[in-house]
Amino acid sequence: MTHIFDAILAISGGATLLTLFGYAAGAKQSYIPPGTPRVRRKALLTPNEGEFLARLTYALPHHLIFTQVAMSALMEPDTAPSLRKHWYAIRKHFAQKYVDFVVYDQARQSVVAVIELDDRTHDHARDAVRDAMLMRAGYRVLRYQSNDKPHVESLARDVLTAVPLKFRGKRKQVADQTVDLPAAS
Repeated sequence: MTHIFDAILAISGGATLLTLFGYAAGAKQSYIPPGTPRVRRKALLTPNEGEFLARLTYALPHHLIFTQVAMSALMEPDTAPSLRKHWYAIRKHFAQKYVDFVVYDQARQSVVAVIELDDRTHDHARDAVRDAMLMRAGYRVLRYQSNDKPHVESLARDVLTAVPLKFRGKRKQVADQTVDLPAAS
């Protein structure tokens, strides 16, 4: 009888400890320190971008499609980090900018294209500078108007018939493209 009582006590004690640890873990996750700025959740994609992502995913089933990718994840200044002042002057041109979609070929482990979905708020001059930086880094940029998105077949054709990159040593260069970037200030 004592063994049964000990077993019940051990089980209920273990359950109590698990419950206490569960509450502690839950409390830790929901605790918001005083002074934390008030923020709210935001949708990662607009409905228009979500619909375009579905088209891209359907058009390119053997590729990964990444959304809202930081340009700093795609490129870095082409200068020695030891020249910190110059390095940061170049980096500030793209440090807090994002691209809408990145098409990635898993088999080749490389980016196939960067895709921008433009709406009426896009500034063509700024877009040209962003495109120039991406092209200089060796990326192919495709832009589509959000109110005139291509069909799945056109998307697949546009992305998969990309101008192939020429590999020379470890540097990538886009065939027949020369781009001038604004001087770093």
